[in-house]
Amino acid sequence: MSVHRYETEDLVKDDLRAIAGLAVFGAPLVFLKTVPWITVLLAAGSVVFALFLGRCVLRHRTGVLVSDTRIEIRSLRSTVIDWQDINHVSLKHYSPRRRSGRGWMQLTLSDGAKKIVIESGLDSFHNIVRRAASVIGRNRLDVSTATRANFKAMNINLPAADGVE
Repeated sequence: MSVHRYETEDLVKDDLRAIAGLAVFGAPLVFLKTVPWITVLLAAGSVVFALFLGRCVLRHRTGVLVSDTRIEIRSLRSTVIDWQDINHVSLKHYSPRRRSGRGWMQLTLSDGAKKIVIESGLDSFHNIVRRAASVIGRNRLDVSTATRANFKAMNINLPAADGVE
């Protein structure tokens, strides 16, 4: 069994972004007297950055355990899915700008009742995506064209849609 965590360097950068956002939007609320409509905007910005900081804290606590028989994500609660029970795999790419080449990927694994979502900031993400590709072939799953293209972008070949390579 291997244990994977989100990269500390990326988490710290996100922590700093969240704290900076809270400072920019929250400090004027605390130290300045503002007109009501600006107060609402500053409060909304503060809420967004507070939620982002909460997400960062959760990711610090998140661990993904991978074995030959199952994958488990541990955070506030634990979710376990056996590889043989997976009936849906999705690999999505998110980019802050079109065609920028930057961004992140998100792998979703589901057995119909439970879902595990991991992002490319996880160490050994590529290995887990490879494992998901083998599950697609073994469990004979249909995947979307976008998912197929995202696997290809990671240099991972999936079986053809009709089962013939």
